[in-house]
Amino acid sequence: PENRQINRRVEIILSTDRKQLNQAEGKLTYSYTLLASSFKDRKNAETLVDSLESFELDHSTKIVRVEVNGETWYRVTVGSFSQKADADSLIQRIEALLKVKPIAIVVRN
Repeated sequence: PENRQINRRVEIILSTDRKQLNQAEGKLTYSYTLLASSFKDRKNAETLVDSLESFELDHSTKIVRVEVNGETWYRVTVGSFSQKADADSLIQRIEALLKVKPIAIVVRN
């Protein structure tokens, strides 16, 4: 089964159905980014960005402001990857450093 959460710019796909995802790969242009965490307080997002940048991960970090059900959230994202394996590698590294496990999200280009 597939679980989707959609906002204006990002479609998060958590799927155990690899066949369906592989079919989509041939038709869509997309990349992966990591969603490290989401916060209601921008200062918390900035603190996480500072922590991530202190580890010199060689990937950009940014804060994305989104509205969800009328509430403002600040999402911390890391990097842009054409291959999911590269995103997964950084997930493991961040998890080891910060004890936070980001998720890879699909971004339609």
